[in-house]
Amino acid sequence: RLSNSYHRLILALSIFDFFSSLWLFLGRWAQPDDNCGNFNNCTIQHGTIATCDASGFFYQLGVIAIPLYNVALVTYYLLAIQFGWDGKKISRCFEKKNHFVIAGIAILIALVPLPLKGYNKYSWFCMVAAVGWDEQTMSYLRGNLDLTMIYAYINLIVVLLCSIYITFVMLYMIFGLFSFSTRSSSSNMAARNTKGKIALMAFLYTFPFYITWI
Repeated sequence: RLSNSYHRLILALSIFDFFSSLWLFLGRWAQPDDNCGNFNNCTIQHGTIATCDASGFFYQLGVIAIPLYNVALVTYYLLAIQFGWDGKKISRCFEKKNHFVIAGIAILIALVPLPLKGYNKYSWFCMVAAVGWDEQTMSYLRGNLDLTMIYAYINLIVVLLCSIYITFVMLYMIFGLFSFSTRSSSSNMAARNTKGKIALMAFLYTFPFYITWI
């Protein structure tokens, strides 16, 4: 099945989703038990700075990679349904390049806060945040507000742009299928039914994206 571009995209999306969800599930268990704040319960925090860094890294990795892979999946549906690309053309001209681009962007963005001590505990998990305000130095012991705001805007912009693109492509495919249905005759009924099934699959796989991210 991995010979199909669609299944490879689903696999890559599932891998990023699994690791991001795993560290979100670990939550406060991965947080260090020092500097307890208003959002934290130290009795269930058994982690270290290293586990918090790992939690924040995989959370950030998922925030970037998962929406981008949803964009890649919707684009796959668009190329297959509206433009009639076959599997070999999609793999050669679109899918293989996307893995490098999406993984590269997500890993690079997730790596930057590590040397800057940017991943810290916030609420029930670790993310880019500033903690440990020092009155003497008038600065945070780990992280800083500028980095926190930059990453908040990066995440917001990525999710917003991906949502707009997915919505536009889905509407474009729906109207395209409706137009095709009104023009099609009984001779190409099979092609219409095939496109309809693919469009339904596209909707079922992109609808959870809206529930999760919007």
